[in-house]
Amino acid sequence: LLVTAMNVHCALRKRDAFAAAHMGVLVKLIHIPAYALCLLMLPAIWMAPPLLLLMLLTNLCMLLATSAYTLRGLYLAWRGGKLSSGWAIALAVSQCIFVLDVPGSIVAYCLLRKKKAVSPAERPPC
Repeated sequence: LLVTAMNVHCALRKRDAFAAAHMGVLVKLIHIPAYALCLLMLPAIWMAPPLLLLMLLTNLCMLLATSAYTLRGLYLAWRGGKLSSGWAIALAVSQCIFVLDVPGSIVAYCLLRKKKAVSPAERPPC
């Protein structure tokens, strides 16, 4: 819980939508092995129901921790006019659904990366 709280606190301090979305994708991809380990333990968990509750709470904390960065990036992009309300709501909802959170985070990152891209005419000379 402490790690989740620290992660959410750091996510709320991000001021750049693209940086927050980028960090969200990285954190989600890093957590995939932990989720895989939980799936391997699933048969043993049914023998001990209290462990099932602990596993569900742990997964919820991991989902909230990893989604905090992406949600912050979506909010900043929406507030800055870089993302429409429809995209922001759809991607925010995807962050609260267990399997859709990773693709939603990647889509958010790609959209914000495209919005951050500068056309060749606007690039400063080298």
